[in-house]
Amino acid sequence: MNSSKLQEIMERKATIIKNPEIFEIDQTPDELVERRETSVLFEEVAIFLKYRSVHNLLLTGHPGTGKTVTANSIQEQIPKFSDEINSFLVNCKDLTPNEVLYNLNPTMPKNLSFNDAMFYFLKSLEKDTLVFLDEIDKGRNMGDLLYKLSRPKEICKDCDKKINLVLISNNPVWEDVLDAYIRSSLQLTRVIFSPYNKKDLIRIMKKRISKGFMDPAAISEEQLEKIADFVAEQRTGDSRVAILALKYSARLAERRLKDKIEEEDIQKAITESIRDIESFRIVSLSNQDLFALYSCFTTNPNLDALYDTCNNIAREITENKVKLPSKSTFFRELLYLETQGLIRKEIVVNTEGKTPHKETVIRPNVDKGIVDNEINLRIGKISENKRS
Repeated sequence: MNSSKLQEIMERKATIIKNPEIFEIDQTPDELVERRETSVLFEEVAIFLKYRSVHNLLLTGHPGTGKTVTANSIQEQIPKFSDEINSFLVNCKDLTPNEVLYNLNPTMPKNLSFNDAMFYFLKSLEKDTLVFLDEIDKGRNMGDLLYKLSRPKEICKDCDKKINLVLISNNPVWEDVLDAYIRSSLQLTRVIFSPYNKKDLIRIMKKRISKGFMDPAAISEEQLEKIADFVAEQRTGDSRVAILALKYSARLAERRLKDKIEEEDIQKAITESIRDIESFRIVSLSNQDLFALYSCFTTNPNLDALYDTCNNIAREITENKVKLPSKSTFFRELLYLETQGLIRKEIVVNTEGKTPHKETVIRPNVDKGIVDNEINLRIGKISENKRS
């Protein structure tokens, strides 16, 4: 019975989606939506490509604003412009400096110390090199790695090649926590990717539709505008939500054997895409960021009291197994959560006490069930690490 049903589903003809890979959020499109940020980045990278003048960059901005997609596009195009430059793109999430270096040169022996691994990598360079380090803020102890990559000739006298770094971070205050000598050595130029607006989002969706749908008329202009309006206004222009909404709405219509997307499909698809992106963001949070987010679900998330609330929650649910952040670090975590779209700040009037007064409160902007699930998973991992 079940196998027959599966066979029936598998034998259905696709009515809308021609190429499902086009709607993967990590898919690099053939053609980028050009805007000021991409033009600025191209100009900055060209300084190194054309003149071999090192010009380290930091790409930052809200999630889903095109940072990684643009970096991927540049990295793929470099062989067209020059065979005298190597380029690498490494996602640094959860990686140690040694693991980053191994990704840059997989022939490197794995048992080297960090200093020996750095020397090995620099000595092995045969060309000037452009290195993209994505999610640099999620790497582990990246400071020394960045410092030494920015000074290759000092670290290895046999290295006569230049290295230009392009760092990518969703965290706008990440650079501020680096030691002053590292910031001074990097001399980063910031390229800030602003949220996509409605027109940008419609252009992005249409490019995906032209490659991925059998018939672009499967979704109406009004439906595209509805998705774009919502994402621009409610999801800080996160293009990933818009792209997933296209995929999910088409899938819902195909399930009913329709070749046109209907209004009910759009709303359900938006809800599903938001949940997927929220889950992705929450899984990516550090323990401290996650506990800060969890504390925002308390009944009185007053900004002044939130730090103590977070520490109390962290102590209670982890039995003092995690290191608690300083107050300044905690407020940087809140700023990061806000840029991720996971919380929002509100000004309210507090009528308690003798005189009504305004105060800032933090509201979660994510489903609590997703946060609860991730908290429970982390507690288990923390306990296992403690025992081992």
